[in-house]
Amino acid sequence: MNDEKLREIVADAVARTHGNKDFIRRIREGDQDDGPYMVSAFAVREWYQENMAFVTPAPENVEE
Repeated sequence: MNDEKLREIVADAVARTHGNKDFIRRIREGDQDDGPYMVSAFAVREWYQENMAFVTPAPENVEE
């Protein structure tokens, strides 16, 4: 998953409970990459890639 997709996912999740549209826009644009939401998301993605990627194939590699 690339950074843009991860920002989109985090922004959508934060928008459900956060009313500041400017803040949500800044997450989407990458201006909040050093904030707690994105730092956490990047850390979880990194951990997943290092520890779980062998268990679950990436979506682009799953055949329907």
